[in-house]
Amino acid sequence: MLLDLFPLNTVLFPGSAMPLHIFEPRYLAMVGQCLEEDRRLGIILLRKGRAEGYGEVEIHEVGTVAEIVGANHRADGSVGIQIVGRKRFLVREVTQRLPRLIAEVDLLEWYADDARADAVDELRREFREYWRRLLEATGQWSRRLSMPDSPRDLAETVGAGIQIEASRRQLLLEQRTLGDLVNLELEVLRTQIPKLLKARAARERQRSN
Repeated sequence: MLLDLFPLNTVLFPGSAMPLHIFEPRYLAMVGQCLEEDRRLGIILLRKGRAEGYGEVEIHEVGTVAEIVGANHRADGSVGIQIVGRKRFLVREVTQRLPRLIAEVDLLEWYADDARADAVDELRREFREYWRRLLEATGQWSRRLSMPDSPRDLAETVGAGIQIEASRRQLLLEQRTLGDLVNLELEVLRTQIPKLLKARAARERQRSN
């Protein structure tokens, strides 16, 4: 399928939402067509280059199909949109580069066949602990975290929720199987939780001084 691409410096995970401010004419035209024709667009991480302007860019091969679920046309001509990630895609061929990228893509699925039940249960426990520690480290009130039952939905929720740099989140997005994704997320959580504990301890020391 052909898909309009929107290269960004961030990664959209399936199931997660993101606001975008659209102001460049080429992307205003893209969003207008998507809204008028009920089409979707592709969010993909930049490998090289800038999201704004017409300079040459390089992109990663795996991105996420996004559905526009809300739009706010502003007085200055820009548009604020709310998007939700749906399915991953693989870029087969970039068929157009100017004025914006259009590519032939294949949709990708994560299948649950190879995700071990014990690993999924551990992921649920580790992410609950991570979320609690994240709120503590940032001085926020602890609140109940709703966790999906489906292994795929759980893994996507974790992939969207871990506070890591875009390059590491992209690596999660590129995992071929659900089992690989779950295992890598567990590795990431095991490195992030100790960092949050240190951050909380530093915050407590600062408050006591």
